[in-house]
This record gives sequence, structure tokens and C-alpha cells, in this order.
Amino acid sequence: MENDILYNLKKASRSNIHVRDVLGSIDVPDEVKGFFAFDQKVSYKRRFNSILAIQVTELVDGVFIGCAVNHTVTYGTSFWNFFNTFAEVSRGVNRISRTPDYCRDSV
Repeated sequence: MENDILYNLKKASRSNIHVRDVLGSIDVPDEVKGFFAFDQKVSYKRRFNSILAIQVTELVDGVFIGCAVNHTVTYGTSFWNFFNTFAEVSRGVNRISRTPDYCRDSV
């Protein structure tokens, strides 16, 4: 999906890769780069790329969810804070561990 939409959802399958192959070493295997839809993209091409991309890759014994965001919209720390908060809410926690910070002093 290389068009001017806001988000890109993609499903992929890698029937030759196990979860242990992804998590089993200190170095990230080269195959994992393909689990992210924005691999090899640069932010100034927003005109042709979506703002958010999520790719769910089915492995032999699990799934890998690769998320990427265009840096013209947000930066890495805020994205990970959002993603971790989303995970906490999905797990059903009563109180999130990091409340959103709307202060613009750190930018």
C-alpha cells in the first residue's frame, strides 16, 4: 500500500522463522527488519508514505507485531510511551504507569 493514506495495516507470514529465532540472540537478525513496513523509508517522503504502519507477521509458533511511525508526526520516545500505554490498557491494568506528558519543553 504505497499511497497517501494515514495508516497502513499489513499481514505477512514467515513459515520458516520461530519466536526463538527473533528473541534468541543479542543482535537483531536481519530477517526482523522485514517485519517493519517502514524499513528503508525516510521521513521526508511522507507525501508518498502513510503516517503509521503496523505489520503483523505470523511465525511458526507465534506472531510479531511491527509498528512504525513517520517522524514528521512524532518522535520515537513519544511513540514508545504510547505503545507501552496501549499494551498496559490491553492487559487490563487499572492505572497506567506513565501518564501522558503534554509539556513541550523537551522538544
